[in-house]
Amino acid sequence: TGCRRRFEAGRSLLIGYAPRVFADLGLDPAKFGLDANDDAAVPDNSSWTKTTAQPGAKQAPTGPTERTTTTAVRRGQSFFRAAVLSNYNSACAVSGITHPELLVASHIVPWSDSTDARLDPGNGLALSALHDKAFDRGLITITPELRIEVSSEIRHDEEAFERAAIWRFHGRELASPHKFPPRDTFLAHHREHIFRP
Repeated sequence: TGCRRRFEAGRSLLIGYAPRVFADLGLDPAKFGLDANDDAAVPDNSSWTKTTAQPGAKQAPTGPTERTTTTAVRRGQSFFRAAVLSNYNSACAVSGITHPELLVASHIVPWSDSTDARLDPGNGLALSALHDKAFDRGLITITPELRIEVSSEIRHDEEAFERAAIWRFHGRELASPHKFPPRDTFLAHHREHIFRP
């Protein structure tokens, strides 16, 4: 299942670090239930300093762990957020969640895809952080009838959480906005270019 795959990926990354961390800190792995000769404690049963990673696993950076960068700031984002959340009565248009720290003013057409639609409240949906991520990744979309459509990737997922948090909204009506309904052209763009049926 998805959770098991994520757990195993994290475990394999940790296994690559564990020997070096124990050695650097002068700790005995046995105190943590690990055997120095066990595969879970020492990759390749070789030495405390050698690490091996699973194919595709990321390695820790060497050198400083911070760097200075110049970033572009999205001007008008606070206006967009206020307009979109107000438009949906400060509640997720999918689930109805109202906790402000969990709400996102989600763009239907992504910010990077259209400069003209960036601040248009008709290009926004008030979504919980989870539903915003699912919408951005194409796991949910909105039909022309303003109903929620869930990707088959979630429909066939065996995880109970995904079924409870996302699948149960399949076919339900999107909450009605007060003033700015989502524009048909923006929703069509999402269905055609982002949604993964």
